[in-house]
Amino acid sequence: MVFEIEITSCEYEGNSCVNLVNQQHNHKGRHDDDDDQQHEQRLRSEHNDDCSGGGGGNDVHHDEQIIKEEVDSSEGPMTVVPVSNPNIFYDEPKFVGLKNLGNTCYANSTLQALYGSNKLRQYLLNLQHPSTTAGGGYAVIKPEEFICEFRLIKPQFVRNEQHDAQEFLTILLECIHQEDNKIKKNKLAKLNVEPKNAQEAWQLHLERVDNSFYSRLFVGQSESVLECFECKHSSLSWSSFWQLNLHLKNDNDNGNGDRELSIQQCIQEYMAWEILNDATFCENCQRKQKSRKRLTICRAPHYLIVHLKRFTHTGSKITRKVTINQTLEICDKKYDIYSCILHRGTETTGHYFTLVRPYYHSWLLFDDESISNDTQKEWVEHWLQNYSYICFYRAVANKVIAWN
Repeated sequence: MVFEIEITSCEYEGNSCVNLVNQQHNHKGRHDDDDDQQHEQRLRSEHNDDCSGGGGGNDVHHDEQIIKEEVDSSEGPMTVVPVSNPNIFYDEPKFVGLKNLGNTCYANSTLQALYGSNKLRQYLLNLQHPSTTAGGGYAVIKPEEFICEFRLIKPQFVRNEQHDAQEFLTILLECIHQEDNKIKKNKLAKLNVEPKNAQEAWQLHLERVDNSFYSRLFVGQSESVLECFECKHSSLSWSSFWQLNLHLKNDNDNGNGDRELSIQQCIQEYMAWEILNDATFCENCQRKQKSRKRLTICRAPHYLIVHLKRFTHTGSKITRKVTINQTLEICDKKYDIYSCILHRGTETTGHYFTLVRPYYHSWLLFDDESISNDTQKEWVEHWLQNYSYICFYRAVANKVIAWN
């Protein structure tokens, strides 16, 4: 068994992402994820009056007090607008809306979901940038500088066209990871080594491929088992992953239209045995044999990103309802959901928006410029079940935070 490592690079100039995060949060937060759990009771008590839910509708609810003023482009590429409802903003973290610059809801929803990742946010806030602008006391940021910078590196994200939030997320994480990666691109591009176990494979991964703050937060490790049907010989290999890409079947596939489906079930199916159509070479038999394969997660990351593959290779959208588990248990970690990127509409005329749940608060709804805390539990469950696309889970201690 050979563990083959390939090193890739992603050219990323400037610190637009750092600048944007600092605009959303005008001071460095005091707590990371573990500290947030310790202070949860105090913070929930302080904000108890603000956490009560309100009504909802079949569409995304917009708080009437949320700012609706147009942004004056003459004020610069990162224009901000004064807040008209300061009660929806809290000390840790501070949230602001993001101006839609023309079909940029895919980027806005992704940035809001990532901003809810405490450890990532605090790390970016600790980075210094001379053009940092404070975001406290404002409701909307126009992230034109960041979007323009991103399009310089990835010109496929052209203006005024629909784009995929999952593709944007993948590229963005790769770019900021490469900026911080201690493994430089002048390292040997390929190394053939043979790790004996998952721990050794992970150590080689850190030494030879990925060693950044971002990879330590978001990257997990999977183990692949290939078993020969004839002699039962098994071969092992290991690889890293930034997110779990879970297949969804249409409601009527295989007559399972009425069967309830949850993320936990999707993960179980992801790790189930799969009989391979083509014969594979067996090291023990020394010839090709029928075989089966299984993937398991042997190292779970701190932040687990779960991508529900709602879009097929033909471009159509799978609209099947999925129950979003509040908690997950993988390997030795217990997870609690804190963000979800949602997609409403069709594959050609859809819209992205985001749900984020800080430790000390109930769910907040982000829809471009608008932020609403008028999110009753039944409506949160409705949005998650019908529109969920990318779910973000954080590793927690023994205690799991309640939904509301």
